[in-house]
Amino acid sequence: MNVKRMCLFVLLGSMASVGQLLAQDFVVQGIDWNNSNARVAQFFTVGEVFASPAGVDWNRRNALFSLPEAERDRIISNILSMAARLDEVRLQYGRIAITSWFRDAETNRRVSGAPNSWHLQGLAVDMRPLDRNGQEVQDSLEGYWSGGLGRGWERHGFIHLDLGPRRAWDY
Repeated sequence: MNVKRMCLFVLLGSMASVGQLLAQDFVVQGIDWNNSNARVAQFFTVGEVFASPAGVDWNRRNALFSLPEAERDRIISNILSMAARLDEVRLQYGRIAITSWFRDAETNRRVSGAPNSWHLQGLAVDMRPLDRNGQEVQDSLEGYWSGGLGRGWERHGFIHLDLGPRRAWDY
């Protein structure tokens, strides 16, 4: 428990009150980032923002909330922008599974992500189509997606989308 939170505990005199206050620390832009089922857009949830192959990686959330408030809020705005674009993809192509969205620096290093990865800013996802053929979706995204398109379906079983400049590459 950090000093700020210890002081709250002493001042409030009860762990239940501190727990309630600490839970409020994760509510930003009306979203409870402590609730994996909270919606960040029509079709996507907090759990998907912090998705990993093993499930929700709350260490990513903790890393995001350990950043200075202005940087955290900028990344959250980025996440919401990406979520809005993913809603469009969902409407166009059907359900998609998010395999990776926001990454903290440690996670990005661990998965050998690019040092300047758009995932670090909440502006990229790796995803798998669930309702349509992945190769067909990837091919169609070439003409539809206005940002970065990583064509990884054939080799890795997922497609990378980001909100950077329009470009496409195979990996």
